[in-house]
Amino acid sequence: MSKNLIIALGLSLLITACGGGGGGNVIEGLYTAADNEVVLYYKRDEAHERVDESAYDGWGLHLWNNAACASIDLDGMGIDGETSWDSPFPATGISETYGAYYVLQIDTEANDPYECMNFILHNGDDKAFGSADSKIELAQLDDARGVFGFDGSSELFYTPIAERPVAIDGAKAHWLDATTIAWEGAANATALELRYDPNNGIAMDPDSKIVEGGTAVELNAGEIGDTLKARFPHLAGLAAAKINVDEATLKQILKSQIVVVAKDAEGVATAATQVQKPGVIDAVFVEGETGALNEELGAIVSGDDVTFKVWAPTAQSVKLYLYNEDMSSAGEAVTMTEAANGVWSAEQAGAVGKYYRYEVTVYHPTTKQIETRMVTDPYSLALSTNSLYSMVVDLDDADTKPAGW
Repeated sequence: MSKNLIIALGLSLLITACGGGGGGNVIEGLYTAADNEVVLYYKRDEAHERVDESAYDGWGLHLWNNAACASIDLDGMGIDGETSWDSPFPATGISETYGAYYVLQIDTEANDPYECMNFILHNGDDKAFGSADSKIELAQLDDARGVFGFDGSSELFYTPIAERPVAIDGAKAHWLDATTIAWEGAANATALELRYDPNNGIAMDPDSKIVEGGTAVELNAGEIGDTLKARFPHLAGLAAAKINVDEATLKQILKSQIVVVAKDAEGVATAATQVQKPGVIDAVFVEGETGALNEELGAIVSGDDVTFKVWAPTAQSVKLYLYNEDMSSAGEAVTMTEAANGVWSAEQAGAVGKYYRYEVTVYHPTTKQIETRMVTDPYSLALSTNSLYSMVVDLDDADTKPAGW
């Protein structure tokens, strides 16, 4: 037996032994799909110039049909009903460019032959594309008939893409309480950090993929506790990061632009996103004996004096403007004072019957800008005819009561 034949035979046996990894087929680029086939490509961050087949060992597809999506030809793929969680559908092969690939067949006789396919790509209980079920939308396929995904991201691409697109992507992290941030991007990161900037100066360099600006806080890998899992069951499967800052810093962060960043060993960002804050805002500002839930809000009348209170925990500043009946100014703006529970307040004498608005300055995660807006009071008891102004009213005054009240 020649030396070359022995080497070739050894490589063949090695590839075949990889089982759930690549299925023994290594190609350079795209798999040529038939008209009744769809190809799912999955790339892990270990892959750079050439995909290491061992990085995909154990990763397979859980496949099933239901009333909403019945497009997988399970019988044609040799699957009875649906795959077993303990025995997922293995990769068909490895693409050196796009990662492991899985060839699925379309059931052309199903009620929705060209609509969608259900799947979960997993290795045991580790899920490649986040905690939620994944879905292939067949109407979005292009000529390559491929769907492309990257480990740790739920986003799927329907045109060939070889490298993970890295940007500050949406608001995919969920800050659940004072110390816990749930984010699928944290799952496989070498390092994690949170950056905050009240002046909106955080950005990613498009070439170096390094996130700069603001103040950086190191995060540690952690878990979502049972109490939080019960409170946020839809997020229970996500990875988590832990943050440890003092109360003053925490409240400053919550008033700022916030970006969490996952990094590789070289310090280059592999994922970055803004943060959704409802959970932590409730935990820090609402709950407890001194929380905002126990506050009386709005324009609170006591004789001729009025105390204005509005809950705006993420606002950087709030000012009160008073107006006469003709909407002309009734004096200079009043700077309001913030309490620890995020309630802003100011006291004014002789304000009953006046109209008023608040000027709120806040970082807006949708526009990604520091916005200053004039707004009515969400707790006001009366509004002007056009609803552009709130009005201070005393409901105990006889003038506000109908005849015979």
